Amino acid sequence: MNIQDIADFIDLVKNPAKYEQILKNLQDEQARLNAVIETVGKASELDSLRKSVEKQQSKLEQSYKAKQEKLDADYQSKLDALTALQSTVEKESEKARKISDEANSIKVSTEETAKSFVIREKELRKQEDAVEKLKQELGASVVEYNEKLAKLRSVMA
Repeated sequence: MNIQDIADFIDLVKNPAKYEQILKNLQDEQARLNAVIETVGKASELDSLRKSVEKQQSKLEQSYKAKQEKLDADYQSKLDALTALQSTVEKESEKARKISDEANSIKVSTEETAKSFVIREKELRKQEDAVEKLKQELGASVVEYNEKLAKLRSVMA
């Protein structure tokens, strides 16, 4: 032991309250340091939890972005398909309208032709009746001519 240690020991024996206060201060400081260490431990645990949450958040954001991109792509493809289908429907509708217009035109033409056939048929019946009348008149004239011819031959003979 050296002299300073011996002097400190004698002072300890003479003033125990002073050293008790120093010991109490050391114990308080030890408790404060333990609390700080515990807080730092909790803080490091919180930091690891924060990192875990950030990592999970990052994964969820990536998953969200991937799903959103897939939904956007699906939406765009469906929109493109619908646009193409709408275009096709419009074209087919236009074709159907043209065909309907042509059919109406043909119907009108057919009706006019049918009317003209009815008129022609009436005229032909009139002409047939006139021809029949002429035929009967001609037959009667032939009979009359033959009778006159027979009379003439008999008179000449």
